[in-house]
Amino acid sequence: MNMVEADVFRKLCQDIPVDCHKVGFRSEKVRMLREEEERSCPCVDIPCSVITRELLGAEAIFTLDSRLGHLQVKSLSDFLPEVGEPLVIRIGLEHLFFFDQTGNRMDNVLG
Repeated sequence: MNMVEADVFRKLCQDIPVDCHKVGFRSEKVRMLREEEERSCPCVDIPCSVITRELLGAEAIFTLDSRLGHLQVKSLSDFLPEVGEPLVIRIGLEHLFFFDQTGNRMDNVLG
């Protein structure tokens, strides 16, 4: 799971609960796009670039550089960006996990 400090994540999504300390999301719940598309659901778009990619048969694992730091993404799609290629990742708000200062999971009030 990717974990990001809530204060950093708030730069992209203002609706994070006030008492949230960290935001998490699973690598397989991310959608990779060549560029921003029209949103069809409540989500967060994060501009990134590919640092590494590992092809594992039907799936690929990417390490991405973003404003949130380095992120891991698992992809089963046909879109396989090259190292250095810019892209956007999209995370549905229902796929975000919120954690308080003690590390306990909070309710997702966004999705």
